[in-house]
Amino acid sequence: MARLKSNIIHRKQSSAFTLLEVLVALTIIAITLGTIIKTGSDQAANTSYLKQKTIGHWVAVNALNQLLLENQWPSLGKTSDTTEMASHEWHWQREVIKTPSDNTRKLLFTVYSDDDLQHQVSHLTGYVTNPKFLISNATP
Repeated sequence: MARLKSNIIHRKQSSAFTLLEVLVALTIIAITLGTIIKTGSDQAANTSYLKQKTIGHWVAVNALNQLLLENQWPSLGKTSDTTEMASHEWHWQREVIKTPSDNTRKLLFTVYSDDDLQHQVSHLTGYVTNPKFLISNATP
């Protein structure tokens, strides 16, 4: 009977965690929480970046579509303008480049989020055909 009590007492003493086990568990928890916080922070930053890229692309697409709707033949060279979208003023530049076809021009749109044109958020390439060429080649 004394031997049985000795085993019970011994089991009660060995069921507690050692200091080393507690420190290892706390280290694992700290590393895991740090990783979770960093991942959340990165995702928040990515969300803002993707929002800027998406709206910047919409600004470029709108500028291209506006040019196409006006049905005008753009002159060669660079032009720039600003557009307000999503409560922000976006600055964009359009470069019109000659192509091998005399009736087609290449349009390069670059959208910036700042006044100094240092932070490019989007780039779009499009083509436009001379409206006079389209009218003269239209089939009745």
